[in-house]
Amino acid sequence: MKNISLSYLDNNLDEVLENVIRNEEKVRIKTENGNLIALSEQEYNGLLATIELSNNFNLKEKILKGKNTRVDDCINIDEIKL
Repeated sequence: MKNISLSYLDNNLDEVLENVIRNEEKVRIKTENGNLIALSEQEYNGLLATIELSNNFNLKEKILKGKNTRVDDCINIDEIKL
């Protein structure tokens, strides 16, 4: 994570925001009253989805079970009937 001052942000706003959006760079902006974090909307949505999944006990259990399933125990995608 990149750390910058508020005055640096004032002087380089376009560049900082473009790096956050295009490169998904996270930026900590230090101010006299505390810090704030700038991140892309895509990164923010990913964090929200992770929190949502983590709070869903049943889904979390299924994900962990799938993670621990051997590949040989899985079925071929062609065998799935929708």
